[in-house]
Amino acid sequence: MLTVLRSSALIAVCVICACAQGVDTQQLEHAMLAQTSGMGGCTTIDERRDLAVLFFPGVRVVEGECAREHGDTAYALVGIGNTGQLFLLGSAEGFEFMRRAHPVTPVDSASLLAYSATAMRLMGAIGARDTVVTHLDDLSDSILTRAGVKRTQLRPSAVLRSTGHGKVVALTTLGPHRLSTLVVLLYPADGGTRVIEREEWRINP
Repeated sequence: MLTVLRSSALIAVCVICACAQGVDTQQLEHAMLAQTSGMGGCTTIDERRDLAVLFFPGVRVVEGECAREHGDTAYALVGIGNTGQLFLLGSAEGFEFMRRAHPVTPVDSASLLAYSATAMRLMGAIGARDTVVTHLDDLSDSILTRAGVKRTQLRPSAVLRSTGHGKVVALTTLGPHRLSTLVVLLYPADGGTRVIEREEWRINP
């Protein structure tokens, strides 16, 4: 029998396995389908892969991939705790629930940018196939023209400033169909993270 704990009424769900040795394939599939099923959604998970997540040593993060009814690809993220817990990620609530159950390794000045990108990916603010743009010069003129944005409108991915006990970090990301700039408030002491600004530009064909 499985016990289900919810940290919010909508998304963040933690499933405690009856067996402390881990979760089986069916449990993992159900956790992923909870994020990708529904009208026009997935009926099965086609691929699974482990993601390298350095900041949560007690958690194994698995990404699932499946095809929706109309052919587009959907992705799901599940964290597996070292006691067999399942954390449905891909939302701010799900990430926060996991972070509280599994504290992060120390985040120092050298890892602020990497941790911010990891946190945004686990909470779904950065897409599965998005990449962080470290240097704006790496963006081609063609991409900028198709997105209808000037290079000067974008923020380079960097730590912008300190505020109280937190750091304000900018992340510019490039995906298959969009260019985004996020401004993130990060608390290095406990890994708490939230988006405070977001701009997106669709990349036209």
